[in-house]
Amino acid sequence: MGGRWRLLLRCMAYSLAGLAVCAPAAAAEGSPALGGTGGSPLESPLVVPEAQSLLGGQGLSEAEEARRASPEAAVARQESQSKFEGLGAGEASKLAGEVFPGVVDHLAGGPPQLPEGQRITDFIGANAAQVSLAQGGHAVMESMGPIATESSPGKWVPIDLSVSEAGGGFQVANPAVGVGIPKRLQDGVSLADSGVSLTPVDASGAAVGGGEGGVDGSVVF
Repeated sequence: MGGRWRLLLRCMAYSLAGLAVCAPAAAAEGSPALGGTGGSPLESPLVVPEAQSLLGGQGLSEAEEARRASPEAAVARQESQSKFEGLGAGEASKLAGEVFPGVVDHLAGGPPQLPEGQRITDFIGANAAQVSLAQGGHAVMESMGPIATESSPGKWVPIDLSVSEAGGGFQVANPAVGVGIPKRLQDGVSLADSGVSLTPVDASGAAVGGGEGGVDGSVVF
């Protein structure tokens, strides 16, 4: 009986998908990906949201594949290869802020942003802190990742990933792991405690050059 129910559900799901594929062509006019604006596979008539749990997301993957294979997507990929050539440092920085505002404008890591009226009163470990609540109560907050570092035995201070210039490079205010950020990218970013470094290279394996970096919002650009 269980096998019959599964077969019936699968038949219903494929029927729904079939109806979507047979939808009027007018629904896909002006779209580079068989439906919608092309901004999301969910807008494609290949996708029936209610059936995706039964089909294992097959419609979404097929819609994304169709979008990537469209002539418009191929032209966009070709144009992107040289679209940003010739940008100066200021123009590139402005573009990065517009495309990745969550990365450039907001600090990552450290204590979370609490609701209005709540504040952290003390850190009691790398992953925990005492919190004062809006109505006068108190609570303990525990994080999956570290939010504080031990500055002295039993004394904890919040992680702070803001960056500033220091000597010949940049320093992070109070990271969980020590990191070295150079003025020039070809000198490589390093994790001091582990001995790991990262240096971007071009197709020939040579270190990527460029101008000196600068602090841009919450990052070094």
